[in-house]
Amino acid sequence: MSFFIQSSFLTNPQIRSYTVNQFSERASQAYRELIDALGLEGHLSDPEASARLSAQLLYKLTREAHKPVPKVSLIDATSSDWVMLNDMPFYSLCEHHFVPFFGTATVEYLPDRHIAGLGSFFRLLEHFARRPQLQERLTQQFCDALYDALQPKAIRVTLRARQMCLELNDRPAITVETRAERKKD
Repeated sequence: MSFFIQSSFLTNPQIRSYTVNQFSERASQAYRELIDALGLEGHLSDPEASARLSAQLLYKLTREAHKPVPKVSLIDATSSDWVMLNDMPFYSLCEHHFVPFFGTATVEYLPDRHIAGLGSFFRLLEHFARRPQLQERLTQQFCDALYDALQPKAIRVTLRARQMCLELNDRPAITVETRAERKKD
C-alpha cells in the first residue's frame, strides 16, 4: 500500500532540499506578491508576520509528507468485541483548493489478535492529515494503515468534515462524510 502523495511540490527535490530559512524567504516573497496582486497591501496589520506564519505552516506541511508512517503500539487482544473510537479531531489542507478542511474521525474495528494503543490512532490520523490532502484519500490512507497494522477481522473508518472551499464560496455549511471499510476474506 502506498501512502505517498504525488503532488509535484512534495516530490520536487529542489524544494525538498530547502532549509527552513530558504523556504521561508521564498514563500514570504510569494505571499507578499499575492497580497500586492489582490490589492491588500496596507490592509493587513502585519503582512510580514502573516507571510512568516504562512511560510512556516507550509514548510511543516511539505516535510510531514516525507516522514515514515508512525508505528502502531500493538497489545494482545483479550476480547473479540468491537472497539470504537469517536470524535478524534483532525485538520488538513485541501490539495485542490489549498484551504482548510477539518472535522472528526470515527474508527470501529473487530480485533483478531491485537488492539492498538489509543495514541496510535491520533498519531496515524495526524500523519496523513498534516499535508495537502483530499478527504476521500485521507479516509482510505488512515483505514489502510490501521488495517495493515492491526490485521483486524473488520474495520470501518468514517471522517466527517467541514470543507472551507465550499463555505468560502457562499455554500451552506455542510458536513461531508467519507467512509472506508476493510474485511478479512
